[in-house]
Amino acid sequence: MRADSTFYAKTVIGARRRRNVRFSVTRRVDTRSRALSDSITDDQ
Repeated sequence: MRADSTFYAKTVIGARRRRNVRFSVTRRVDTRSRALSDSITDDQ
């Protein structure tokens, strides 16, 4: 699925997961998003 920034909504992402829809989310990297990304472990 490809969509614009409107599809960042938690409810939309949850609906995709429940339906096993393949998707990716991209966003601009800033200090906070870098820290969040770095905190994700390989098993998550």
